[in-house]
Parts: sequence; structure tokens; C-alpha cells
Amino acid sequence: MKDRFAAFLVTKSRIILIISIVLALGCGAMIPFVTINKDMTKYLPGDSDMRRGLDLMEAEFGKEDASTLMIMFDDLEGKEEKLAMRDDLKTLPYAESVDYKLPDAKDGEDYNRDGHTLYIVNSDYGQ
Repeated sequence: MKDRFAAFLVTKSRIILIISIVLALGCGAMIPFVTINKDMTKYLPGDSDMRRGLDLMEAEFGKEDASTLMIMFDDLEGKEEKLAMRDDLKTLPYAESVDYKLPDAKDGEDYNRDGHTLYIVNSDYGQ
């Protein structure tokens, strides 16, 4: 059985290659038609408690247009350099706040790991 399968692959290798190339080109041509849904609430059923709660919150408080951007830097040395980077990020246009924990803070390990430093930039752009 293995020998027959191997012989088939060897004798039909050009056909298999052509079919693979045609399929890859077809997949490449379909890329512009792929959409990405980042709003996970669209998957909630309309009659669920979560959906009703979200609809009520939107009716009471309006649509939330704020966005959050997570930025990670590698190899920032010491508190001074990390604080300077935080201050630089605060000067970005539309940046409302920058969340960052110092390495010696109680839960700072969530923001500083393995030489990486995480900053969370909150923006109210569009409001």
C-alpha cells in the first residue's frame, strides 16, 4: 500500500504541483473578500441577557468610541528609561492616558516580563 502511494506521488508529482499552485493562486485571489469581525458581541444571540445588558448600556451611556492600544518595547533599561518612554507616549496626539506599572509595583510583573515592557495607551479619538 505504501509503495503504491509513493509511486503515485512520484509519477503524478507535476499534476500535484500544478493543482497546488492553482489552489494557492485561487486562495490568494480571495484575500480581498475576507472580512474580520473584531466586535465579539455580534456573535451573541439577540435574546441573551448579555445582549440585553449591552443594549441597555448603549442606550443609557451611548456608544463607546474610545480605543486602547497596547505597545510593547524590548530592553528598556531601568525605571528612568521606562518612565521617559511613558512620558513620550503621553505626548502622542489623542492619547488620553498611558497605563504602566513600575517594576517594583505590586502587580508590575504583568507589565514587565523577560525584558519586555508593556504600555497601554487609551485614546478618545472620534468623540
